[in-house]
Amino acid sequence: MKTFYSIILLLAFPLILFSQNYEEIKTSELPKGVRDYVTKNMPGAEISKAAKGTENGQPAFGAVIEFRGSKRIMIFDKEGNFLRKADNFNPPTAEPPPSTNTNTHTAGSGATPMESVQEKSLPDAIQKFLKENHTTYLILDAKIVPLGESPIFQIILRDATTDNNYLFNAKGELVKKNSYELSKSPFVNQYPLKK
Repeated sequence: MKTFYSIILLLAFPLILFSQNYEEIKTSELPKGVRDYVTKNMPGAEISKAAKGTENGQPAFGAVIEFRGSKRIMIFDKEGNFLRKADNFNPPTAEPPPSTNTNTHTAGSGATPMESVQEKSLPDAIQKFLKENHTTYLILDAKIVPLGESPIFQIILRDATTDNNYLFNAKGELVKKNSYELSKSPFVNQYPLKK
């Protein structure tokens, strides 16, 4: 009986992953930026499945990545910028900005996938970078994303004219930055502009 349920689960797995918001595509159809991101940040990883859909009204791509004996689903924008890790290809439900978050874990605290972190708990190098590069800003979200053996910090920051998606390594060094005009930002639906 256990084998029967295992077979049913294996047959249903692709249907669970590729829900109504995403449709399966060939891995070769993923944007070059997605493939480059996986190659650079997860050497030896293999993209076993791919999907195309939307996140916050913008084109997005999902990839099932097999890395070090585990599978993870990662969502990227059309340029190949990492947006989020997922359990399936459904868009996330809106969550409150970190200002209501009381979590104070730091990078060395055994972080779990996509663990929120407060600004004051970010490495000093990240805090210094943000203050040097933005006169005024609001951190919409700050998370620790475990990729490989060391974490990546993802900071979604809004300043007067742009939303910025920063990725920093565990040392607080900038790995990648994407900026979006507020009118075209993929984060506006999740974090509406205040009038």
